[in-house]
Amino acid sequence: MRLGFRNLSARHLLRLAVDYKWRILEAACLIVVTLLMVATGIVVIYERVTSTGAYRPEVSGRVVDKTMRFYESNEGSSVERFLIIEEENGSQYAISVGEKVYEKAIVGMRFKKSRSGVELHPDESTRAPD
Repeated sequence: MRLGFRNLSARHLLRLAVDYKWRILEAACLIVVTLLMVATGIVVIYERVTSTGAYRPEVSGRVVDKTMRFYESNEGSSVERFLIIEEENGSQYAISVGEKVYEKAIVGMRFKKSRSGVELHPDESTRAPD
């Protein structure tokens, strides 16, 4: 028994061609979505690993502002807390911190985050003399 397209009608050939086009389009969309997911993963990992971004492993400077981001979903709500830190060179970064550090921080305090933890100190340059 020989398989081929000779025994198929024009209607069947047209249906096969249309199905083939949809399968190519479906595969292309799947590839695009997969590439977008991989690119997003790379960006998130890069931001967490490098010394830039909100999740920097080490930073020191002065607290210039405090901010919160609120998130709502069907499962509930959440909040993410950030301190805006200005380094000695003038660059500012939003640093993600926990609730205790956020509540303890005051604008003008010295902030230092390292792998060993977070330290907050009053800024000596803005302190009034005794």
